[in-house]
Formats: sequence, C-alpha cells, structure tokens
Amino acid sequence: MDASPDYSFFPQIEARRTGMLPVDDLHTLYWEECGNPDGIPVVYVHGGPGGGATPEKRRWYDPDAYRIILFDQRAAFRSTPWVKRIEIRPNFWWRTWKRYGKCLALKNGS
Repeated sequence: MDASPDYSFFPQIEARRTGMLPVDDLHTLYWEECGNPDGIPVVYVHGGPGGGATPEKRRWYDPDAYRIILFDQRAAFRSTPWVKRIEIRPNFWWRTWKRYGKCLALKNGS
C-alpha cells in the first residue's frame, strides 16, 4: 500500500536565475529564481538539516502566478563552504533576509 498522499504538482520548470549570496566572511548561500518574473514573490523555506532547493520544490507553486525563490541551507547542498564551520549569531537571519531582498529586488529588502 502506498502511504504517500496524492498531491497534484505543477509541471517541471527550470530556474531562470541562480546565484551565490555572500552572508558573512565565510558563508555563501545558493539561490534560484523561477516562475513569472512579474508574479507574486514567494520564498520557499525548506526543512533541515541539510536541505536545499531541489527541482521538485519548484513544482509546488504555479509558475504563471508566482515569482518562486528557493535557496539552499547554509553549509549544505550547493551553499559554501559545505558543512565546515557554522557560526550562528543572533542577527544572522536578519542580515541574510535583508541581503536576499536587495539581491532579488524584493519589496522592503533595504
């Protein structure tokens, strides 16, 4: 018996833009953008540890309606360095999101 739910996903799409976002002196995060460049921005926040922006995750949102932004967890998947030194500082996530906003020209990203 198949225990997986019966979900309906959108067709497979390719990333339109990709890049590496520096977040401190050591770490960079891989990011990608797909879907409608003029669509409603949606940022997929994956689970962890070690998660990333796999091609299957692009299929969760309607690419005609959404500007889909995915990223890999720090020190995992395509982010660098891979599982090396991780320093969690209180303002790490705030700095990271501000840089994503500037990099991807999201509203309130300044």
